[in-house]
Amino acid sequence: DHQVQNNVILPGTGFLELGFAAWREAHGEIQPSSPLRLRDVRFHRGLFFSEPDAKIRLQAALRPNNREWDFTVHSRTDSEEPWSLHCTASLAAPAAASAGRMDLDQLRQDLSVRHDSSAFYADSTDYFLYPPAFDACIQSMNAADPGIEGFDPPGAFLFYGIQELRIYERPGGPVWCYARRRKDLSSEHFRAFDFTAMAPDGRILAECEGIANQYQEYDALRMRDWLYEIRW
Repeated sequence: DHQVQNNVILPGTGFLELGFAAWREAHGEIQPSSPLRLRDVRFHRGLFFSEPDAKIRLQAALRPNNREWDFTVHSRTDSEEPWSLHCTASLAAPAAASAGRMDLDQLRQDLSVRHDSSAFYADSTDYFLYPPAFDACIQSMNAADPGIEGFDPPGAFLFYGIQELRIYERPGGPVWCYARRRKDLSSEHFRAFDFTAMAPDGRILAECEGIANQYQEYDALRMRDWLYEIRW
C-alpha cells in the first residue's frame, strides 16, 4: 500500500489515471495520432483510506471549457456529507501528433549512476499508465537530487502538482525515465523537474514539464484532530 506516516493514501498518479480513463471514455484511445495533454495539475487534498471497511464514493468529471476540458476528482463517504475536492487539471489534445525518439544508448552512456531495479514496479495492462510505474518515474527524480538528510524538523518531499503532461501512447513493456531538475523553479523546500518516459527503443511515450515535490514536515502529516471540525 502507498503510505505516508503509516496512513494509506491514494498516490497522486492514481488521480491522473482517472483523468486518462475519463478522456478515453469521452474521446477514444490515446495513441501517437491522438495524444493527450494535461496541464495545471493540482492536488488539493489527499484521499486517505483510514478505515478498511469504509465505502468511499469517487466522482471524476470532465467539463468543456473552450478548447480544453476541466477535470476534477471529488470524494465522499456518506450521501449526506458534501463532496471533497482532491484534484483539478485541464485536459486537451495537443497540436503535435508525435513526440519522436531519444537516443537511449547515448543517455545510458552519459548517465552512469545506476539504481537497483527492485525499486521499480511491474507493468500492468489493466491501466493506461500504471500508477506505480508512473510513481517510479517521479521517485527517480528524487534519486537524481540531493538527499534531505539534515532537514530540521525531519519530513519528506510529497507530490504536489504538474504544469503540463503530454501522453502519446500506452506503454507496452518496460519504461525508461529521463529526469532533469528545474533549477529555475526549485528552492530549499520545493523541487521541480521535467521528465521524459520512453520505450526501450527510445520512442517517447510521455513528456512532463514542471512536476513539483514540496517538503512537508512529518508532524504536519500526522492524523490529529481529524475526528471533528468547528462550524460557526
